[in-house]
Amino acid sequence: MTRTLWDVLSSITDRRGRKGRQLPLPAILAIAIAAMLAGANDLRAIFRWGRRLSPEALALFGIERAPCHATCPYVFKSLDGDVLARTLGEFARGDGEPGHIAIDGKTLKGSRRLDAKALHVVSAFATELSAVVGDLVVQPDQNEITAALALLKGLKLDGAIITGDAIFCQREICRTITDANGDYLFAVKDNQPEMKAAIAESFGDHSPPARSAAPPPCCRLTGPAPRRSTKRTAASRRARSWSAPRSSSTSAGLAPHRSRASGGNVASVTRSAPR
Repeated sequence: MTRTLWDVLSSITDRRGRKGRQLPLPAILAIAIAAMLAGANDLRAIFRWGRRLSPEALALFGIERAPCHATCPYVFKSLDGDVLARTLGEFARGDGEPGHIAIDGKTLKGSRRLDAKALHVVSAFATELSAVVGDLVVQPDQNEITAALALLKGLKLDGAIITGDAIFCQREICRTITDANGDYLFAVKDNQPEMKAAIAESFGDHSPPARSAAPPPCCRLTGPAPRRSTKRTAASRRARSWSAPRSSSTSAGLAPHRSRASGGNVASVTRSAPR
């Protein structure tokens, strides 16, 4: 039997107190998801979107009134973000093959507070699904390597191809992927010279040439860079003739003439006296 999004949201544990469960958790989460799909990007926008719902729309969520402005912050503070991300990621993956999964770490914009640093999150993005199938917040005593290792252990990697930056080119990460019947493709840079040399030796002639710090001779500049000249000579100005286009302004008494004071072909317009 295919699980719906409502079934997935109903499986999330409600960590609120007994007095704070006036509205069911699946309804609040479903309203938040629908509001974000409609363009809401913060809790206030989610609250306002829910307040504009009609009674018939609220009945579809199984409630009679929308959450108030204090309910949304209280509910989301009580949630376990890692559990919510993992549950929604499993729903997005479904039963199909994971395909290509790209992992990367980014700092969340707007997550910095006065008493805390900004949140740094390692995410796993499934390119075929165009969806994040898992993410994990990097704790203060961790780095992207340990967070990516914990994230990969919670994903289904059978038949997947994992790609990432050179920072994820670690033995433990590669071993975790291969043990789960997955494949990986990571970049190797100069900070791992022995591995880079071994890869170049293994591929032989098929290995790309090493980058040269100096540009090739054909690209070297032996003198100052040429400047684009936009200077126009007086002869070129005199060579151009000026002709006034016929328009409604000419028939209304505007006549063009050439100014002799400037010494060039300068176009100006004077108003002739009506006859």
